[in-house]
Parts: sequence; structure tokens; C-alpha cells
Amino acid sequence: MTINFRKLCVLLLALFVSCANKKKDRKLTPPSIGETNSIIVVAETNLWQSMFGEFMRESMWAEIYGLPQKEPHFDLMHVTPSDFEQGDNKIFKNKAILRIVQSDYSGVKFFEDLYSSPQLYCEITASSEQDLIEILRKNSEHMLKKFKAVEFEEKSIQLNNISKKNSQVKRALNVKIDLPRTYRIATERENFFWIRKDNENVSLNLMLYSIPTKSQNLKSLDLKFVSRKRDSISTSFVPGQFGGKRGDFMIIEPNYKPSFTQGFFENLIVYEMRSLWKVKETFMSGPFVNYCFVDKKNNRLLFADGFVYAPSKRKRDYLFELETIIRSIKFF
Repeated sequence: MTINFRKLCVLLLALFVSCANKKKDRKLTPPSIGETNSIIVVAETNLWQSMFGEFMRESMWAEIYGLPQKEPHFDLMHVTPSDFEQGDNKIFKNKAILRIVQSDYSGVKFFEDLYSSPQLYCEITASSEQDLIEILRKNSEHMLKKFKAVEFEEKSIQLNNISKKNSQVKRALNVKIDLPRTYRIATERENFFWIRKDNENVSLNLMLYSIPTKSQNLKSLDLKFVSRKRDSISTSFVPGQFGGKRGDFMIIEPNYKPSFTQGFFENLIVYEMRSLWKVKETFMSGPFVNYCFVDKKNNRLLFADGFVYAPSKRKRDYLFELETIIRSIKFF
């Protein structure tokens, strides 16, 4: 009786969300939970162990570009429909839920803040295993963006709770950034900040720097330009363990091709570069993500660069934290 009542509530709530075509009032839902970059996958065991399940685990979202070791975009945790429906509130409150259903209807549905907030509940339905694979393949990019968006939102809430106002960055670069109290300013120069958080064997770093916009800058704003500018800044301000006395400065790893994409952020054009860095004359290396914002209002290019040093550890979530901080930037 309890299970049927719960199913009825879910159907009625899903219908309401679909018809209203807008988010639920978040005051009505509890805070979401769940590990960073993880998805609860609700599917029958035979589906999870089939070619469809293998496609999800091995092909879709299987590897993030720009990490030294292979790491997936998401960790997938399998739960059967019966365990999901009979489970405690912790399962329902996970921020990312993907439900797989075999039925005559084929398609993808998204519901926001169904059981908690922020939360994305995605349901995929199709009549056969092959059709499920095709639907996933066609919609994987859109689903990736949707699930990543809720991850960034949840992480930003976590970091904002421990953030502090930073007048130095605001005054020097004319931007606001949600900087957690665990981070410190290691180096400050004109139009440049090196900000870092150091734990045992892990160092999370953020570089913020700006250059005036010139006509030639905008015309040649490509991978080569952004790479050269990053190397120029890092070799000037980010020395290695010997303080730069032995030529130990950070550069982009020359044997790994960076990814370079254009997008929009806060109504600004932004160029995103991902690759690996290394410190010359040492064995230090790791991943980085670089955002180049075209700030026409202030006639400048603002660079926000997050890089991680975490030997022998998974680096996905460390880099994700830095990227979340970068995405908190507000321009004046």
C-alpha cells in the first residue's frame, strides 16, 4: 500500500511539473545530497548487465579530456527499481537520478527538484535495448550539460557557505569571486593573483590575470594566443620547488594537445582551454582548465586558470572545485 501510494505521488508530481513547465518552489523540497559528480542509475539488473549497461559505463561520459589518468565524467551507482521505491529518503534526495524504463513510449524527460533541490531527475524510456542505446547516444551531450549544471549548482552552494569577501581581488581586477576561506593569496602583482589551497600532498591553485584588449588580441584570440599568454604568465610568477633558480617554472605540457572551445558566460564570450601542465626540470605535473573572458565593457581579457597538483590521486573533483570557483566570477 505504501509503495503504491508513493508511485501515485510521483506520477502526480511529475504531471504537475510537466504541465506547469517550471521549477518547483525550492522551499518545498529538502537540500539534495550525494557525492560530487555521481549519478544514481535506476534500472533492472538485466539492463544494467546488458550491452546497454556496458555502453553507459564504458562509452557514454567515460573519459574527461585533459586529465593525466582516465576518469569518467560521473560515477554511476546502480539501484534496482524495487530498491529505489522501497529505499530511504537518502536515495530520493540524491542530486542526480537517471531512471531507465522499457515501455512502448520512446523519449527522454527531465524533472527538476522532484525530491530535493538542486536535483535533476531524468527518465529514459524505449521498447528495446538497442533503442535505449540509440536514445542515449543521441541525447548524451544534452544530458551531460544538464547533469553538469546541477553538479555546478550544488558545488557552488557548498563553497558559498564557506566563502569570504575578497576586497583585494575585487579592487584590483574589478570582479567578484566566491573564494572559500580555505584558500589564500600566495602571490599578488599588478593585474595578477596566484591563489591556492594546500592540504597533505594536494595543492589546488587559481591564477587570475588580465591584459588590455587590443584589436590584434581579438583577431588572434585562438589556442596559440591563449597558450602563449598562459606560459608567459606562469613562467613569470609560478616557480617550482627550487623557486625558479634552476629554470623550474610551470608551462603547458608540449606533448599533450589542449582542447579549445568557445562559449558564453554572463553574456560574455569565453574561451575554454583544457590540458596538462608541467614544471620544467622537475617531475611535477597535473591538469588545468583555463577560461579567457572577453570583457569588452572594461576593454580587457580576463583569464581565470585552475590547476591541480595531486600525485597518485584522482584529480577530477579537485579540478571541478576550481572550475566552480571560476564560474562564480561576477563582472562589474
